[in-house]
Amino acid sequence: MSDLDKMTKAQLESHARTLGVELDRRETRAKLITQLKRIVSSAPVEIIEEDEVESPTEQSPLESKKETTEAEVSAAKQAVKDARRMAERAVESHIQAVNMADILTKRAAAAQRLADDATRKVEVLLEAVSTAKEAAVKQSDRLELMVTGNT
Repeated sequence: MSDLDKMTKAQLESHARTLGVELDRRETRAKLITQLKRIVSSAPVEIIEEDEVESPTEQSPLESKKETTEAEVSAAKQAVKDARRMAERAVESHIQAVNMADILTKRAAAAQRLADDATRKVEVLLEAVSTAKEAAVKQSDRLELMVTGNT
């Protein structure tokens, strides 16, 4: 396991900057490591004399805080973008729901009109059956009178 595999995304980004490379921290940690390994393996090797090596200096707390703040700002900006996308999707879903509700309301109204029309037709048919029944009873009574009166 190389040293890169042990680093966090922030450490990988910081290390890449020392090599003059800017990484996109939105990428996965594995992709950042792969990118850095490619850069390191393709970079020309430079021999440095011992007296040219500078002693390492510790990063001041202020610089560390600045990097943290930049990372927080970057994360906040990404969170805002994500929130906007989510809000846009929510608005689209709401519009679709309103449109679907409108369609269903129209269909329900049409179904109610058909039911009302069918009810009126059934009432007309029942009235016609009742009238026909009354006419049949009257005809039956007349026939019975004719048969009993002629016998």
